[in-house]
Amino acid sequence: MEALLLSLAEVTLSTGAVILLLWLLTPLLARHYPARWRCWAWLAVSVRLLIPLNFSLPQAPVRLSPPAVHTAVPLPSQGDTAHEAAPSPSPLPSASLLGETPSIPVQSTPMSAPSPQSLLSLLWLAGMFLFLTWHLAGWLRFWAYLRRWAGPCGDPHVHEALKDAAALKMRRVPPLLSCPGLSTPMLAGLFRPVLLLPAGPEGWDKDTLPLMLRHECCHYRRHDLWFKGLLLLVNAVHWFNPLVWLMRYAADRDLEQACDQQVLQGLSQADRVRYGHLIVDAVRRTSERRFP
Repeated sequence: MEALLLSLAEVTLSTGAVILLLWLLTPLLARHYPARWRCWAWLAVSVRLLIPLNFSLPQAPVRLSPPAVHTAVPLPSQGDTAHEAAPSPSPLPSASLLGETPSIPVQSTPMSAPSPQSLLSLLWLAGMFLFLTWHLAGWLRFWAYLRRWAGPCGDPHVHEALKDAAALKMRRVPPLLSCPGLSTPMLAGLFRPVLLLPAGPEGWDKDTLPLMLRHECCHYRRHDLWFKGLLLLVNAVHWFNPLVWLMRYAADRDLEQACDQQVLQGLSQADRVRYGHLIVDAVRRTSERRFP
């Protein structure tokens, strides 16, 4: 476990420098490269963080070594030396010759305190367990809410708009459900994704609905939920590194921007303006309303 922690520390330190560099260069990279290329960069960094192997160079920028353990060996004093040099008295008859059973002295060894490496290992495991437990509890709570309140959407206009949005290079259309309490449409589920719409006409209208569905279908086609799951796993393993939290936030932002850029391709100027207002309205609803 100590060797694993050392490799993990070396990987998180060296990769953290890359995360910080990408974060600082984001304004410059955004001028020359689309957001999808930044998503690929975050994906490569995430995979590297999950490989606890240090591919060291001859002069690695970050190299950690375990602390040396020093064992104190007591040296004999002058009195002990004189005692050992003194002639030993004549041997006495052994206990076996006298018919007695020899007694063997038993020395009690004191319990040693846990090493700092063991304490750090327990702290790392406890932090990862709490992180995963917290998110798993939220996920179970959300799915329990969906099982209770979500239901099929019977509006024919919604299904027609979904067919138009899904016609863009999609082999399968995700199931469509309507659920109260949601502020914006969203895609949920890793193995069997479903498309969730806010219940009631206040969550969408006929003009913006095709654009909203096109955005969620873009997430579905790009498998962004798996990417977000990978980011969550990396954050759980490296929960102690604030730069990994920063990477997760930046990658999630770039995923949304990549979908927005892909949705805007082929739209008219009026639809581009309408989509811009839709993004602003979605941000406002998310900040005002919370999941119950």
